[in-house]
Amino acid sequence: MRDRQGEDQNRLPPDEAAYLAKFGGIPDPETGPGSDDFERLVAEQAAIDNGRFLAAEETARALGIDQAELARRVSDHLVLRQSDSGTPIFPKWQFAGVPPSPLPHLSELISALGSDASPFQVAGIMETTQSSLSLRGVSVSPREWLRAGRAVRPVLDILKSDYY
Repeated sequence: MRDRQGEDQNRLPPDEAAYLAKFGGIPDPETGPGSDDFERLVAEQAAIDNGRFLAAEETARALGIDQAELARRVSDHLVLRQSDSGTPIFPKWQFAGVPPSPLPHLSELISALGSDASPFQVAGIMETTQSSLSLRGVSVSPREWLRAGRAVRPVLDILKSDYY
C-alpha cells in the first residue's frame, strides 16, 4: 500500500528499521541479508520472546560454555536443541538451578522425543501439572518431577501418550 507521497506504508520508516537492526538484531529485509535470514531472525525472536526458549548464544552463556562446547553437548544428547521454522532454539524447561544445569534424565528424554517433536507441544507438556505426577501429595509438572530426582519412566509415558 502506498500513501499520498508514493511511499510504501508496509515498510518501516528508516529510523525504526535502524533501531531494530542496531538493538534487536533484525536487519531490514530489503537492505540487510537475504529475506530468508530475516524470516529466520523473526522466527527466532518470536520463540525467544514467548519466554520458553533461548537462542544458542544465550544458552551457551547461561551454561558458561562456548558455542563449540554447546554443539558437542547437543550432539551427545546432553542439551536439547529443537527447531522452529529452521531456527535452532533451546527450551528453558530442560535446565534447573543457578547456574543452570540440565535436568536429570535429559538424555533419555531427548532420545525419546526424536527430531520431529514440536518444541511448543513438548514445552507445554513439560511445564503443565500432571495428575499422575505427585510430590508430597501435590500434582507437579514433569519438569518439577525430574528436578526432584524422580524416575524418568512416568515422564516418558506422559510424553508418549500426549505427543505420539
